[in-house]
Amino acid sequence: MPRKVVKKWEPHKSVDRPSSYETSIWYRDKENTLVRETDNIAIYKDKYPACDGHLLFIPKIDQPRFVGEAMAEAYYHGQTQMEQGKCDGFNVGMNINEVAGQSVLWPHIHFIPRMKGDQEEDEPKGIRTCYPKDAFHPKNYECEGTRRGRESRKAIEKMQKYLESIGGKFKYD
Repeated sequence: MPRKVVKKWEPHKSVDRPSSYETSIWYRDKENTLVRETDNIAIYKDKYPACDGHLLFIPKIDQPRFVGEAMAEAYYHGQTQMEQGKCDGFNVGMNINEVAGQSVLWPHIHFIPRMKGDQEEDEPKGIRTCYPKDAFHPKNYECEGTRRGRESRKAIEKMQKYLESIGGKFKYD
């Protein structure tokens, strides 16, 4: 039987819905770089990396115990990389389902090494910066006092414009 032609994978456009690790794009596409493998986990270089060292820790069985084992392995890898001076920190995380950005619908953990200076110095860092509409994202967070002050300033400016339009003077005393 001839080998089935695998459609070219396009990040953020293609979706892979494997029924097992063996039917996933990672296993089927021999261009993917397998870094290490255990009985329960496969570790690949991300084919579309955010930076050098971006790895995927993939459980071979879709059950919480094995996903946890992959997560623990990613965490341990990060700790080892920091101890060896290969990175200053790291992000470990998962996208679950298409609405969260998952394009291969099989559990996998992203490991992304971080170096000092790989982001703007004055920009907030961490997981919240990837979700800009998050109410607790540093750029969106506004305490009640700040909100009231902003609204009060708008009301004062509106009153000032109205008074000036009818010939009055507006003074802060």
